[in-house]
This record gives sequence, C-alpha cells and structure tokens, in this order.
Amino acid sequence: MFLKETAVILKTAIYEEPFVPQQRSGSEVLSGFGPGSYPQLLGYVATSEKARAETPLLTTQGDPLLAHWQYGLGRAVAFTSDAKAKWGSNWIGWGDYQTFWSQIANWSLRRVETGDLSADVAIEQGRGIISVEAIDTDGNFRNFLDLQAVVVNPKGERELLPLTQTAAGRYEAEFETRETGSYLVHLREMEQGELRASQVIGANLDHSPEFAESRPNLARLERLAEVGGGRLLSRDFGADNPFEHDRRETFQPVDLWEWLLKFAVLLFPVDVGVRRIQIDREEWSRWMVGLMRVLIFWRRKESPKREESLASLLAKRDEARQTFRREQPSAPTEPAPELFQPSQPTSGDPAGPGASAAAVAEPPTTEDNPEPEGDSTTSRLLAAKRKALRKKK
Repeated sequence: MFLKETAVILKTAIYEEPFVPQQRSGSEVLSGFGPGSYPQLLGYVATSEKARAETPLLTTQGDPLLAHWQYGLGRAVAFTSDAKAKWGSNWIGWGDYQTFWSQIANWSLRRVETGDLSADVAIEQGRGIISVEAIDTDGNFRNFLDLQAVVVNPKGERELLPLTQTAAGRYEAEFETRETGSYLVHLREMEQGELRASQVIGANLDHSPEFAESRPNLARLERLAEVGGGRLLSRDFGADNPFEHDRRETFQPVDLWEWLLKFAVLLFPVDVGVRRIQIDREEWSRWMVGLMRVLIFWRRKESPKREESLASLLAKRDEARQTFRREQPSAPTEPAPELFQPSQPTSGDPAGPGASAAAVAEPPTTEDNPEPEGDSTTSRLLAAKRKALRKKK
C-alpha cells in the first residue's frame, strides 16, 4: 500500500504527449461510437478510477479518460482531457464532436417522466399527505391506476406506499413524519408490472410536529393522566407544586484531572527555578513584600532603626572611653609654674618682681581638683597644649 501511494505521489499528474483514446467497453454515453473512431488528444490529467464508476475510455497509459456514475438521484461525468484548443485541437474539427458532447450532457441530465400525473406533498399535523391528480391530454380523468410511492425519510429509510383512489382521477396516501428534515417521494405509475412514468417530489419538515400547536392540548393531557393513573394540575400551582414535591439533593461528579494537569504545568517551571536558583531568606522576604504590596496594597511597618543606631553609637563611645582610660597613665604630669606667668610686668603694678611671683597662684593639681569623667577629651587637649609649650621653651 505504501509503495503504491509513493508511486502515485511521485507520478507526474499532467501528461502532455499525443495519444489516441482507447475504448474499453460500451456505454450509454458512447452510443454510436466504436473503437478507433476517436481523434488524437495532446494531453490529459492523470487520475485513478472511482470504485463504482464506469470508465469506457482510457488513455494509452491505462489512466481514466472518460468516467460516469450515478450519485443519488443525479448523475456525474468526468473527462480528464481538454475540450478546447490546448489539448483538443484535433477534436474541435472532428465531425462527431458536437454529437459526443451532446450525448454526455443529455445523459447527465435528470430524467423526469411525469406522464399525465400532477403530484403534491404536504405535511400536516405530523403526517405527510401525497395527493395525485391523473388527467389525460383530452381532459378526462384517469381512474383505476396502479400508483406507488417510495418515501425516503431523513435517516435514509425507505417505505413503499400504495396510493388509494379517493375520487375521480384523484389518489392519496399518508406517511409518518417523526423525524425533522427532508422527505423524498418517488412516485411511480406501474402498468402490467413495468414502469410507465415516474416523478420525484419532496417536502421538508423544519421542526418537530409538537411545536406546531400553539395552545396546550388539554384533552390529550387529561387522557394521559387517566391512562397513567395521575391527575391534571392547575396552571397556578396553588394546591400542589410539582417542582417542590419530593425533591432530593443530587450531585454530579466533576473531573478535576484537567485542572490539576494545568496547575502542574504551571508549577513545573517554578519547581525547576527553585531547585536551580539559590535565593536566601532576605531575598524571598523582599519579593513577598513587593508581591503583597502590588496585590493587596500592603505595607510593612518599619522598625525604629534610628533609635537602635543611636544606642549602638553610644555603646561604641563608652567602649572607646574605657579603652582609653586603661591605656592612660595613672598620674598626669604637672604643668610648669612659668606657663601661667606674664612675659613682662605691667607698669601699674606697685610691687616688685617678688610680689608678682607671689601674686601668681599655683595652679591646682589634678589630685586636689580631679576632673570629671565626662571631660576626658578636654583634659587630653590641655595636656597636648602644655606639651607643645614646653617644647617651644
């Protein structure tokens, strides 16, 4: 099978080489034509034979040239070459060219032999009614005819119905119309067991017959209630509401596999990302805060960082002070007395040099007036200043 399909696909679909049509068998389409009576053609389109089609003409390659078949009540014809000057230039000047195509066209047309019958189909109250009037060419009624009707319903089921004469030249028959769709009726006039005339008619049912009634059929409802042992309820449901009587809770299972599958597909890239990307806790918390801020406009309460920073600075300062005190010597050096004496005596001072020396008070030592702990920075600055003055001297 695969080799055959491959050969068909690789095969060239268009052949443009001269050939003479070969008649394989006789056919109604080719009535009056025989083998060797066809002129040369210059090309064709390669096709394959249809299963239920008749193929009377072939090419020299064995491909179909002319095929015809029955399709339902219609007929179809296929000619794989050309009827114009490109491939059929020799056929245009052929003497039987017009006869050939006329026979093909006449065969493909539907044959309707109505005879003297005038038929009609109508659908009323769920039933189809076939009405036929038989009048000859002189205007006289034709009575006691053998009329048959083949009814094809929308499902394709066939039903043979004989028509009964109900009046002079009038015949009728009925059939069920339970299905919505098209109904096809093939009317036939039989004479001594042979078909004398035929006609194809039809009707279409667009909706169910129950929708044709615009009002409720109370008589039918009462009959159904009587047969079934029930009762007919009033329309206002005052006494008894059937929609609230003996109701039970029911449940219907729902397939969740489709939703779970979609959820698993969405979680798969997240799982791969979590396994492949290392994210610390602080990064996760920052992302969660940002997500919550976008979704629910949530803001996290900020902790008092300023107070914690100030407390840590004060603790660092106290630690530095204690370290400095441990490294500082126990007794500071006393400053020289000349550091606080004026360089020249003033003119308004009545006393001599001795009095000025006596007037200068001795600076207090650290032992008599110890400095508070909070002025350690000031003490260091004074010590540095005294040291610088001693170096100058």
